[in-house]
Amino acid sequence: MADGGDGLEDLVARIVADRFAALGLPGSPAPEEDLREAGLTSLALVDLIFLVEDGCGVEIPDAEVNPGNFATVRSIAGMVARLRTRSAA
Repeated sequence: MADGGDGLEDLVARIVADRFAALGLPGSPAPEEDLREAGLTSLALVDLIFLVEDGCGVEIPDAEVNPGNFATVRSIAGMVARLRTRSAA
């Protein structure tokens, strides 16, 4: 699991679900569901980046802001886990 067992994927899922609710989008995306296909716009993605930074306690460098890292809840959690590992080293 991408969250290393610490509930990171669940945390990211809650952040994404809250953002979807604020946008009026239905439901909560599954871990592997494509967020753009589920209705996440480019503008909403910018907001999501800040919410993930605040909610997960990381700073996301510009180089990490790419479609692959923000495609799904699981990919976001994986990116956050990598960033946490780098900052702990």
